Amino acid sequence: MSHNQQTFTLFNFYSSGWAEPLAAILPTLKLPTDCILMGDLNAHHPWCQGLLPQAARISTASHPIANWLEDNNFYLQNEPAIPTHHPRYGGQLSTIDLCLS
Repeated sequence: MSHNQQTFTLFNFYSSGWAEPLAAILPTLKLPTDCILMGDLNAHHPWCQGLLPQAARISTASHPIANWLEDNNFYLQNEPAIPTHHPRYGGQLSTIDLCLS
């Protein structure tokens, strides 16, 4: 019996507190067509934050990240504005843990 197998590449990024390292790395990647990109991107941007109150906390590096994702036809699997980060000691909720395909 023959099975059709599909493969994909999974990229998992952790950007510790700042989006700048990821903004520098993404343009250097040669991505396969079938891939999933996920992780803690720390890219506070309206593209994923939606209309959350903290959307005003947009990081400068989030713009090139969002542009790169759009230019490379990534689709955000998260529901925009649904918080994925819940700070332990108060602080504002945000949507920084993303899954894109």
